[in-house]
Amino acid sequence: MLPRRLLLALPALLAAGVSPSPAVAVPSSLIFTARRDGVPFGVHRVRLRMEGRETVAEIEIDLEVRTLGVRVFRYAHRSIERWRDGRLLSLDSTTDDNGTPRRLEVRAEGSGLRLRGSDFEGVLPPESAPTSYWNRQAIRRPKFDTQGGKPLRLNVSAPTPDTWAGRPAERIDVSGDLVLSLWYDGPVWRGLRFRARGATVTYDPA
Repeated sequence: MLPRRLLLALPALLAAGVSPSPAVAVPSSLIFTARRDGVPFGVHRVRLRMEGRETVAEIEIDLEVRTLGVRVFRYAHRSIERWRDGRLLSLDSTTDDNGTPRRLEVRAEGSGLRLRGSDFEGVLPPESAPTSYWNRQAIRRPKFDTQGGKPLRLNVSAPTPDTWAGRPAERIDVSGDLVLSLWYDGPVWRGLRFRARGATVTYDPA
């Protein structure tokens, strides 16, 4: 859900891969097991539904790292996105970033998106998209952090054939304010990998 602070534990990380267009058949839910150096430490869920012409995405991220039975890190993120005709209409998110609260409210108005967040308040171009990643169609658009709204500068590679979790997939590498790799099977998000705090974090289909 996943932004630089989330990258330090996961990205902002952390959703991608399902088209917001009702013409594309997609799963109604995506569930990932988040692993830190191969050890499970949380879950990332994306639930999708149609309401008329709108696609609604509900995102939940819950991560926890324990050392000798003591919790040393916790991350909880909740977000609801509404899309229509390939454009973001609204987004509301709350985040507990290891005890630090974050928030973001986004509304489409006039010729842009109005953001009111913990890290940024202002208007961005109407084609801008959050770093939830579930919508592959929006992967190359201007991005903002889903936790607090900060605009991000990202470079996105062309997709290359690869595999993830034993299945054929296309890999897309992202660099700039965030550094991570994403895997898709057509429009469907299949996996994620990045480095954070000296560890490798991956998303595997649950």
